[in-house]
Amino acid sequence: MSEIIIYDSGDRIEIYATFTPSDPVAVQFEMWRDGVYAFTYEYGVDAEVTRLSEGAYVLEFDIPSAGYWRYKVIGTGAVMAVETWFFIARS
Repeated sequence: MSEIIIYDSGDRIEIYATFTPSDPVAVQFEMWRDGVYAFTYEYGVDAEVTRLSEGAYVLEFDIPSAGYWRYKVIGTGAVMAVETWFFIARS
């Protein structure tokens, strides 16, 4: 059973992604609120995404509003992977 993670609107959270055995060519974090696309952050383009070490990335995300948030981490190129998680933000 999955644990429901609850934050408050306005919180800054860190979303981690790990790819093995090496770095993907591109890493993106897609953010969706209440089933509607909201933002995409990409490593090398957006300052909010940092590479911690080989295959390890983090997105620093300021939650702008309450709702049901889903985020998808996408790696492309040599290491292709997609993972999806969610959290709830209350006002």
